[in-house]
Amino acid sequence: MKITADLGLVSGSAIARVTRAGHGGIRIAVIAAGGIPAAALGPLGGITLPPPALPLGMTIQDVSVTGQGVLVHLAGQDVSFSN
Repeated sequence: MKITADLGLVSGSAIARVTRAGHGGIRIAVIAAGGIPAAALGPLGGITLPPPALPLGMTIQDVSVTGQGVLVHLAGQDVSFSN
């Protein structure tokens, strides 16, 4: 996935890998950043987003990147969506 950031004084783009992490989280790891080695980015080189609040019984099964954005596959059993 291509990431572009404009922080006012500094702007740039990077290529990142998006994967499923742990128990439903999403991991975004920078693999190329305009010639800067990913290891030199320190904590900016990768972040893990906690799982979103999903209905009880649902989990994230897979994460992939498409031309439209990040695609998250969910699965669940006996899940109720009523209030």
